[in-house]
Amino acid sequence: MSERDLAAVAERLRDPMTLLDAFVMITQPMVQKYKYSPAQYLNDVRGLLLEVAATPIAIIPANFANVMEGALNLRIDLPSLVEIAKGEPAFPDRQVPKGKTDEEKAAYAYNAKLGSGINRMIFETLRLNPQIRLMMRRANETVTLPRGGTVPKDDWVMAILAAANLDDDAFEKAHKFSLGPYDNGETRDMENYLLFGNANGARYCWGRDRMALYVMGKSLEAAAKLGGLTALAGPEGEKKELLRIPYGMRARFTQLLGTL
Repeated sequence: MSERDLAAVAERLRDPMTLLDAFVMITQPMVQKYKYSPAQYLNDVRGLLLEVAATPIAIIPANFANVMEGALNLRIDLPSLVEIAKGEPAFPDRQVPKGKTDEEKAAYAYNAKLGSGINRMIFETLRLNPQIRLMMRRANETVTLPRGGTVPKDDWVMAILAAANLDDDAFEKAHKFSLGPYDNGETRDMENYLLFGNANGARYCWGRDRMALYVMGKSLEAAAKLGGLTALAGPEGEKKELLRIPYGMRARFTQLLGTL
């Protein structure tokens, strides 16, 4: 690279134009602060940029396809349920913490932030019809299981999300769809959902609040304007996939409704 090219790169990094520019610009401070090599840092940057790119291209459409598939399979009347979800909680007293400990206050704040009716529709539908059914995690410490087995520190653990989502210890009447407290069903604790990873930990999905929930919520509201929406019968109504990424499903509706 010529001196002119190097000067151009240096000038560009002083005023970053892209997210990659910004990451490269802060390489040295990040390496010094977190005590790892530039190669390790840039490897993390590659992973983060891949997630940022994949979120709108594949992850959001794939999850929304499962939201719609789940809603249609459960024969949910989307216009009616979305109208309920956009209203006020039917039983707001259920959201009030039972005590005043810091842990209870934190749980209440988390549920209040994330537990809007539309968000609860997304989480609950994907709990019963998840896009990702397995998740690999590494144990941060040695864990003794309830039946006596041991998971050593740094061992890999495979979580079967499809089974965990139906755990009655985490979700009362787990096989039942519930929009509580917006209807008379059970009010789910938002921290128990596994849709976006660990709710309050370092492994939660970066794009959850920044992009995914907003896009899926608006898409769900748009779908609710299609009255009498049903999937086509038989194979024609099944979700279509390309490289295991859903891209569409055929359905029919009877009328176009006004603004909800």
